[in-house]
Amino acid sequence: MNIMRRISSEDAASVFAAVCERHDSFADPFSNLTPIRCIFFPTNGYSLTEAQWLALFAAHNAVSSSRIVVLPSELSQSDWDDLGCWELETAADYWALQSQGIFAIENTLIDRSGNWGIQLSQESHALVGGTSEFASALLRAYPALNDERKAFEAHWHNRSREGEDASWAFSIEKCLPNSPPAAPCE
Repeated sequence: MNIMRRISSEDAASVFAAVCERHDSFADPFSNLTPIRCIFFPTNGYSLTEAQWLALFAAHNAVSSSRIVVLPSELSQSDWDDLGCWELETAADYWALQSQGIFAIENTLIDRSGNWGIQLSQESHALVGGTSEFASALLRAYPALNDERKAFEAHWHNRSREGEDASWAFSIEKCLPNSPPAAPCE
């Protein structure tokens, strides 16, 4: 049985504040309490691919028994109640939300106990921040992280050569370890 429930924006905001400093998938959004950075690229638009989600959920289960909070990070907190903030318990809950069109905008997923967070972007990437333990579990569950980081870098270097402003992508690169997990972003 899938257990998915709507939560208040105030509850979601308190969970968000434990992991993230701001809603920004074009810069480093995570607090210093969330030291390790990784990236998923490409994602499936505003949602993770199935392989990325299953790896994220496996890593989550390795370090936490708490639920996952989902909130619409593209909107201001005053608008969160309109679209809804959700709490997920199972991997299937994510697909149920996705089929309802919840992920039609940038969104954030956060471990309620503060071990990790992820912000999904309109630019088909997801920034992941977490503890060393979480990052190690994620890399074990999803060895493609290194390849996806390289693909992200190549994609934005090519777009930069085509004249697009990719300065935000280059600033994100500075926070990504060469081989996750690594030292905290500074």
